[in-house]
Amino acid sequence: MTPELLKQYNEVKAIANEKSCGKGAALRNGFQFATGDYVAVQDADMEYDPNDLKRLIVPLIKNNADVVFGSRFLSECFWHASFS
Repeated sequence: MTPELLKQYNEVKAIANEKSCGKGAALRNGFQFATGDYVAVQDADMEYDPNDLKRLIVPLIKNNADVVFGSRFLSECFWHASFS
């Protein structure tokens, strides 16, 4: 069902494994095809509100972080910076 839904979005490229190999394998496969400046992971069950991605990307755009983590259990996001 998901590939059919994604066809309505021209800017989205759906990558599918030939067989189910678990979430870790799916992420590794998808990351190989990522071409943008930022990558977000969203599970099919929509556990995160896609509108919250805007809040997560701010520390990256302001160059305050090199990775940002969100949590559905907390109202905050956390980031890590290791600038040399």
